[in-house]
Amino acid sequence: MRGHTIDAGWHWSALPPVTPTAKPALSPVTDLLTGTPDGDGFCPALADSAKKLTSDRFLQLMEGRGYQVLKGETVGDPSGLAWTECGQIDRTGHDQGWRLARRINEEVQALAERTAALLNAGWKEVHIVTDHGWLLLPGGLPKVEMPGYLAQDRWGRCAVVKPGSKVELPQRTWHWSNQVWVAMAPGIQCFYAGKEYAHGSLSLQECLVPEMRVRATKELTPATIESVKWVRMRCRVTIEGNGAGLRVDLRTKLADAGSSLVTPKSPEPEGTVSLAVEDDDTVGTAAFIVLLTGDGQVIDKRSTTVGGEE
Repeated sequence: MRGHTIDAGWHWSALPPVTPTAKPALSPVTDLLTGTPDGDGFCPALADSAKKLTSDRFLQLMEGRGYQVLKGETVGDPSGLAWTECGQIDRTGHDQGWRLARRINEEVQALAERTAALLNAGWKEVHIVTDHGWLLLPGGLPKVEMPGYLAQDRWGRCAVVKPGSKVELPQRTWHWSNQVWVAMAPGIQCFYAGKEYAHGSLSLQECLVPEMRVRATKELTPATIESVKWVRMRCRVTIEGNGAGLRVDLRTKLADAGSSLVTPKSPEPEGTVSLAVEDDDTVGTAAFIVLLTGDGQVIDKRSTTVGGEE
């Protein structure tokens, strides 16, 4: 990433490596959570009320700790702390199996653009973490038998063992309670036939996960957007500073080049750009004028409305 330094590292996922267990385990509110007696859904509970952790309760805990929850393309106040989520790798894997492979480049690009947008908005560091890895095998992972009557809750590669049941499979205690035992499918096997994407057991691919700290190290704003003016469906943008090698785009989503409504253009020598929107149906649509480096990083932005005047 141009203009950024990246410190790469790794961590072990919480066991079993599934989202309800591992995501809260790496969050800033892990000390506010506790296990449940039956390990239902591999999901912890709030320590002060024993209520099951839900997405809404998780975000409420984050806000209670002083973290801004940044949704969509919002960038928040860089003088504080924030939590944001990016990407659909896990959902795509579960829904589409091997077709996830077609989406990886797109997912990585979206993460890079989101990170750059946050740093360009003034954040000093973006700490990128993930909760678990996964296995992907076209045609389906090999099946291993685990009778349903031995499990209280059985997922693709892990299952909560019923108390007193004898299970001839590797077992570990649940991250959130040493009273709950979890059976784990050995190797790359799965409790259900035909699954091409799964996670929840003890392979390195699932348990050893990367993390990165990304920081801006030099000035990325050789130019800025000075003004935006609409005349019907044509937008005239004035750039202040050295616009050489830069481009101007009009997007409905700040970090998504695929949401562009025009063909990005380079500023004229005097610093002006004229962008024509051809689709009349976009009148009144909220959008962003973005100033881009040659490799596509957003270095300045201005919110606007298609067909409006500023």
